Amino acid sequence: MIMSLNWLLPIRGRRRKKSPRPTRWAQTQLRVEPLEERTLLSVGVGLSVRNGVATLAVNDNAANHVGVEKPDGVYRFSVDSGVWQTQPWQVVNKVVITTAGGDDQVIVGASVPVQVTVKAGNGNDGVFGFGPGKLIVYGGTGNDWIQQNGTGVLLAYGENGHDTIIGGPNNDIIYGGNHNDVLKGMAGNDKLYGQGGFDTIYAGAGFDYVDGACGQVDVYYVTPGQDRWVLDNRRGVYDIVYRFDPTDVAPPWTTQNGTLTVDWRQETSGAVIRATGPSSWEIQWNGSVWTLTGVSHFVFHGSAYGDSVDGTLFQGTTEMYGNGGSDTLRGGQARDVLFGGDGNDWLYGNAGNDDLTGNAGNDLHDGGAGADLLDAIDGVFGNDPLVFDGLDTVLRDPGGVLPNVLVVDDHTGDVTMQSSVISLMEVDMGVGGVFYSVYYAGVLQDPHPIRANGDYIDITVADTLGNLTFSSGLETKLVAAGVEVRKHTAPGGGGNPNFG
Repeated sequence: MIMSLNWLLPIRGRRRKKSPRPTRWAQTQLRVEPLEERTLLSVGVGLSVRNGVATLAVNDNAANHVGVEKPDGVYRFSVDSGVWQTQPWQVVNKVVITTAGGDDQVIVGASVPVQVTVKAGNGNDGVFGFGPGKLIVYGGTGNDWIQQNGTGVLLAYGENGHDTIIGGPNNDIIYGGNHNDVLKGMAGNDKLYGQGGFDTIYAGAGFDYVDGACGQVDVYYVTPGQDRWVLDNRRGVYDIVYRFDPTDVAPPWTTQNGTLTVDWRQETSGAVIRATGPSSWEIQWNGSVWTLTGVSHFVFHGSAYGDSVDGTLFQGTTEMYGNGGSDTLRGGQARDVLFGGDGNDWLYGNAGNDDLTGNAGNDLHDGGAGADLLDAIDGVFGNDPLVFDGLDTVLRDPGGVLPNVLVVDDHTGDVTMQSSVISLMEVDMGVGGVFYSVYYAGVLQDPHPIRANGDYIDITVADTLGNLTFSSGLETKLVAAGVEVRKHTAPGGGGNPNFG
């Protein structure tokens, strides 16, 4: 009801004689209208309906249990033990529920068809939606649990606290807020924003948009769907971990500072990975293609299949762990750690002071340039070819009955080689004054230096020595168990004298 009253008030002032104009009047309007329907539920609780919006305010600091439902055409609100309802003639298009302090529980029933907004306030609150209407939640301060169990859209803001927010089957929008949050998009084409803190984000099924924003160490779990990922320079020096299912499309990585770890949980084939520049990589795996830029440290954990990783152009440091399958691992221009794992692996260190460990299988170790450590100790005593130069250190199994194949590519510096049984050695002498010391069972034998620029090579081993191949003509003297066995001049060009 609106009532209007109009009246005229004369304006007082000094009259002038001979003035033909009439006295001036001012018009004033008074509007009177009733307040909205309001019910006082209890001390600290109030219900009002205005312009189609039903507002329930719980203003005390207790741990309240609040619910709303519409079973028979009217909205019923419950706060702990009390129940209040709107009038049948009142039109309700939206519901707003606000709580103050305390660890409150708010439940939106399955019979509520309209949009419900919950402002949870302080405390460790729980908000659960079961209806078809849109659910909007502001978590406030505290460690909140927000979950959409109905079919409606969820729009949630975790705000302050370590929050857990779970979407429903629709297209949800979730903001984690500050601190360490867990966000789950579930089904639908969701938008998930981790924001601050160490967040864990499950994209779920559907075509999702995921933004880690300026979090610290975020973990992403991805399930089938064409998901889009956004990462930017606001992240600072923080880290990201991705865990993918096979059909997911990988995002571009553009952060300049940070470590990216990618984990395909259900790989169906080996990865094909290559460095495309000093700080960039391309990853092909399970039909996905990644383009990574601004990378300074690259870590790879392989699959059960044969993986191929080529870091030749990369100027940062790498760690590559082949795991299962016969892998091919090439390091970059800096220090690399290469671990072949199971299978017959090929390890190449490239430049830098690298650590190469073949582990099980017959693995090729090639240190490349730099002072490398080639570790062929695997307890299996297989035939592991070794390619190393004068700056490298080589470790072999301290015992074994199978022949060892050793390849020495010697271009500069001194070589230390440890082995038990040498059956075949191929020596590419290169240039420069180079001396070799051969160990047996981890103990340096009577030192007979092997010189690359002299007239002869002395090799001392306490067990057996088989075939030698040299790339240039050199005189050799073989000593076994402290006794000179034989001298021979090896012809150039890769001759293969057999000293039995």
